[in-house]
Amino acid sequence: MTGNSVETILDAGADDMADQHIKGTVSRARGRIEETAGKLTGDRRTEAKGKLRQVQGKAQQGLGDVQDVVDKARKEP
Repeated sequence: MTGNSVETILDAGADDMADQHIKGTVSRARGRIEETAGKLTGDRRTEAKGKLRQVQGKAQQGLGDVQDVVDKARKEP
């Protein structure tokens, strides 16, 4: 994906959709690790960053889901 417009995002191919799902999953996992590390060390900032990263990952996964729906709708007659 080279542009930032909604159309560009929705025009992404299957590889980009899978890519968004994978990136989102990795981001959520990294966020859980970061949040746990923050809790264990008492570092509230790291904990908060981890929570934010999890939300970002969930949003990425949601974007992949939207792209899946749009792609499926385009393929149907």
